[in-house]
Amino acid sequence: METDRLRYFCLIAETGSLTKAAEILNVSHSGLSKAMSLLQEELGQSLFRPQGRGLEITEQGKKLYQRSKEVLTLVDNLKAESKPVEKPALRIGMTEVLSSAFASEITASFEGGLSIYDLDSGEIEVKILADQIEFGVTGVPFPHQQLDYLKIAKVSMGIFFVNTQFQKMNIEEIPFVGPNSEINNNPLSIKARDGWPENKTRNLVYGAGTLAIALEIVDSGKAALYMPQFVAQALNKKRSKQFQLLEHEASQALIKSAARDVYLVKKKNAEESKTMKMVARILRKGS
Repeated sequence: METDRLRYFCLIAETGSLTKAAEILNVSHSGLSKAMSLLQEELGQSLFRPQGRGLEITEQGKKLYQRSKEVLTLVDNLKAESKPVEKPALRIGMTEVLSSAFASEITASFEGGLSIYDLDSGEIEVKILADQIEFGVTGVPFPHQQLDYLKIAKVSMGIFFVNTQFQKMNIEEIPFVGPNSEINNNPLSIKARDGWPENKTRNLVYGAGTLAIALEIVDSGKAALYMPQFVAQALNKKRSKQFQLLEHEASQALIKSAARDVYLVKKKNAEESKTMKMVARILRKGS
């Protein structure tokens, strides 16, 4: 017995009209009538009788209606259980500098839905606690008692520019572009968003809200930018010879005291998943 015929029968019983049921099902009146004739022949029972302009269900039809509803509910439940459960997209938060270098590789290495969000320092922790992302990666932690911070890499920093004249200048003389605001209320008293050492001075001339804007200023030859070496290397692979990022020779002395730790941030009760380990592995390899 075809379940479609039982569905048709139930709808006719509920509407009391072959015509209305045909309209709802978007099938022809004659086709629906034939399906009901075949169902009655198969059962050897009369399921309907004429009632004015409509149809009235017989006693045998009423019994079949109750059984049919039970069977169709069971069939629908079995179909729902057999469907593969779609996993929601995994959500990761990263600071813009890190995502600019690693987002494409992480996405390519992940099977399934994945969303990577560029988030500010401290915003990652807020999003994790609000269950808006599963975990995050940052170089500027905002410690919280409900979160774990796993040190996954150490990043070497450098001073980069396209203006070759800056190579001849002392670091204190070079005009810099940097974040247009400091970090506020960081529990570790970290202020510089780009990780510039607190005990070093620089000539910060330009402020930028994003890495893209900062690079535009660097490309104009007006300023240098302090950033991770691996980011500069990744960018140079995509840039023309004219706009290759050059590193100041004095960066090496600065780097020794300015290497930054990178942390994977997760909830304390969250298991360290395969995806977390994969992200950590990519960052360690790249940095």
